[in-house]
Amino acid sequence: MLAHGAWQGAQVVPAELVHAALTVHRDAMPEQHYGYLFWTRAYTTACGAATGWFMSGNGGNAVVMFPALDAVVVVTRTHYNTKGMHQQTTRLIENQILPELMCKR
Repeated sequence: MLAHGAWQGAQVVPAELVHAALTVHRDAMPEQHYGYLFWTRAYTTACGAATGWFMSGNGGNAVVMFPALDAVVVVTRTHYNTKGMHQQTTRLIENQILPELMCKR
């Protein structure tokens, strides 16, 4: 998805599908918007903000693509059916992972 559906020179996922999935189709919350099966939001760090497209699941699991950083972050957690699980994952990404990718450049 980060490479517009291509992998090692081959188009694995149609580029049109990737474009449709990573286009905002609906504003869902003030800080999050929805494409197709992907959400987008700005992640805030001490070094600034980075926009990411993400999928999330029960337990606080997340896969987040940061196109401007050419990076994908995968977080697996087991806090199933727990209040605040997604917010915890967002804080983990903003406070621990993104500073390593952004602040040291």
